[in-house]
Amino acid sequence: MLGLSACQLAPNRPDLQRLYTSARENVEQPPVIIIPGLMGSELTSENGDKIWIGSVWDVVFSDYRDAALKIDPETLMPDPGDVRATGITGKFAGRNFYQPIIDVLEDVGGFQAASAGTAVDPSGRYYYLPLRHP
Repeated sequence: MLGLSACQLAPNRPDLQRLYTSARENVEQPPVIIIPGLMGSELTSENGDKIWIGSVWDVVFSDYRDAALKIDPETLMPDPGDVRATGITGKFAGRNFYQPIIDVLEDVGGFQAASAGTAVDPSGRYYYLPLRHP
């Protein structure tokens, strides 16, 4: 019985509030730039259809036809057509990889979302995401 109850203990997690307390006092904090990995970029067409990451079925069976770019027959160069990167992937296959990172930055670290090219308060703490407009 003791063995079973030990399996139910929550894993030790760092005290993020305590870790970020001293860091929040640093007014020279460089910005954080979140760069999504292979599965992290969301691609959509101009009409709003989600192209990538697609469904779990597509990924499991390596069916990437919707994400394939057309090839220009004369130059043999890929033509992105109306495909646009629109942000980072939300939940996929029941897992959400990026939102917990953003939550910690905002709720515990005191960071705010910012957009490239937008003026910010030099004493603030900011993070940047591709194509994010707060």
